[in-house]
Amino acid sequence: MTGTFIPSLRVEQQDGLVLVSQRRDGQTATVALHQAHIRHLAEQCGLAPAKQIATLALRLRVLHRRIDELGYDLTNSPDLDHALEQALALAEIADAYIADLPDAPGQAP
Repeated sequence: MTGTFIPSLRVEQQDGLVLVSQRRDGQTATVALHQAHIRHLAEQCGLAPAKQIATLALRLRVLHRRIDELGYDLTNSPDLDHALEQALALAEIADAYIADLPDAPGQAP
């Protein structure tokens, strides 16, 4: 939780696990969570379903490849018409990728 400070709570990573420790009344209790546990908790809380993460990762890879192709076209093509078409196609791809995302807080409509 970015920007949230919980004085009695400590979260750290160790050997591929996330250790969550809380101190209360002089006693410390620690829970070790695997990444699969974290994903499951996030899904149960409606934060980030695994399928949505996989879809976004795939979309980012496609977008990355297309940006690389545009960079190649911009540096190696004497005729920039093809590069302009690539840029417009990238804009359409990005529009389609974000169409089903919820608005970010504070984002203009």
